[in-house]
Amino acid sequence: MDPFLIRDSAKSFEEACASLQQAAPDHGSGVLAVPDLGQTLPSKGLAFQEQCRIFEVCNPSLAVVAGEVEPSTQAIIAAAAAGAGPEDGSESVP
Repeated sequence: MDPFLIRDSAKSFEEACASLQQAAPDHGSGVLAVPDLGQTLPSKGLAFQEQCRIFEVCNPSLAVVAGEVEPSTQAIIAAAAAGAGPEDGSESVP
């Protein structure tokens, strides 16, 4: 089973990231953070030239249930979705 769900998009990188940000509340989740690897990694001296943002999302209702069933799951409750652009300059969102 592939743990990744990848979707190509006709949207620009910025439009696709905005859509991801807006979709979370529509599915009962909240966006906790959006680290921008395309800015953060180069600022730390690392060679990374791609567009990539990680959307950390959490559904509070499911988090409560998961924590009640197994408290140790609280450390991994947030899920991640990434918006990334390929190296060739075209744009897609995994």
